[in-house]
Amino acid sequence: KILTKSWKVIRGGEEIHFPNREFELLKYLAMNPNIVFSKEHLFERIWGYDYMSDSATVTVHINRIREKIEEDPKNPKIIETVWGAGYRLNIDKKSKTRQGWQKCISLTGFFVKSFRNCLEIVCASFKVIPYVK
Repeated sequence: KILTKSWKVIRGGEEIHFPNREFELLKYLAMNPNIVFSKEHLFERIWGYDYMSDSATVTVHINRIREKIEEDPKNPKIIETVWGAGYRLNIDKKSKTRQGWQKCISLTGFFVKSFRNCLEIVCASFKVIPYVK
């Protein structure tokens, strides 16, 4: 689960620590599934124009996120590198919206759900419990 208001990521019932930039990057990719973003675009979007670094920072943060969410970070299925283009969070578009959720999209071993101010990424093997304010 990605709880956007409380800045928490929960997987398998346990909270996973994500520093601010990793959290923002994961949230941005999850809210824009199946879209390839260049490292430069992600850097500008997450770090801003005034930040003193370069787009290689994005690669480091993507690798850290993969270590936390991928079953096999060396062979990522969720956050894919599109060589020469950038990164994409893969989601299966076949799932349909249901039960008041704005989005309910399955991705490799996960579900992504967005409801008001909550975005959930939940392992398919776990029961999904909607976030309620």
